[in-house]
Amino acid sequence: MDSEGLLLLTNDGDLALRLMHPRYEVEKEYYIVVSGHPSDEHIKMLRSGVDIGDAIASAHRIKKLWHKKNSTAFKVVLKEGKKRQIRRMFQAIGCPVRTLRRDRIGNLTLGSLKPGEWRYLSDIEVECLKRLTGVSQC
Repeated sequence: MDSEGLLLLTNDGDLALRLMHPRYEVEKEYYIVVSGHPSDEHIKMLRSGVDIGDAIASAHRIKKLWHKKNSTAFKVVLKEGKKRQIRRMFQAIGCPVRTLRRDRIGNLTLGSLKPGEWRYLSDIEVECLKRLTGVSQC
């Protein structure tokens, strides 16, 4: 409810498991706006790992996009997906998340879809996701 962006609905349990489970290291990319201006040291902490209470979580990649008066925007790529991980990571460095949008899962991007819009995946997109996760082989 507090987030938006790319969401996949499927009845293929094996594919769903492989897209979500950290063992398969499927990248998920997010656009985030946080309150405040994390320091370079805070960004290093996010890359190397920060304590989020029940685990140490890290960003696979993180890139600062812009900063304005009271906020900063980032692109963050995760290969794991702990519950509310991004929110908890940025909270741990004192910069609460204001906006969170998932833009990509693996090679599938949100594209121009607006909140509330949806579309079916093409057969090629489904096959690419299956190849990426090892559900099917080339």
